[in-house]
Amino acid sequence: MPQVRQPPPHETLAERWEAVKWLKGFGELALQLGDLDPEFLFTHDEVIEKLLRQVAAEIRHLKAAWEALHDENKLLEITASAPWRKSKTGEGEYVSAELVPTLVGAIKARQGRLYAGEYVYVLSRNGKWVQRYPRLRPQPREGVKGGER
Repeated sequence: MPQVRQPPPHETLAERWEAVKWLKGFGELALQLGDLDPEFLFTHDEVIEKLLRQVAAEIRHLKAAWEALHDENKLLEITASAPWRKSKTGEGEYVSAELVPTLVGAIKARQGRLYAGEYVYVLSRNGKWVQRYPRLRPQPREGVKGGER
């Protein structure tokens, strides 16, 4: 029987909106253009069109650069840019799994635990969150100095 996808909780929607900050700017631009009088629009039509074409070209350039990245480099950029939140317990951080599907796939491909950079990434039990914790580095044993055995 196919699973019916439940709408994400309110916090997840707010988190999504926060994660994609340009949506607010795009909405404000659309409202501003919609409020302009027709005389202004036809008088400045060429300038507005040129600006919009420049933005579209830049977005295409960014998309091509993203698609050219190797998956490991994408993961580095995703983890650096994700809207991580501090855990209430004070240990680690978390982000909605819906926002980082590539990271979720990488965690699943590595049996549920991904070691990358300074963090360990795991998927929550319910699969809704990606959690990250600082990666523990082995501490030097007392009395042993570099080069001695």
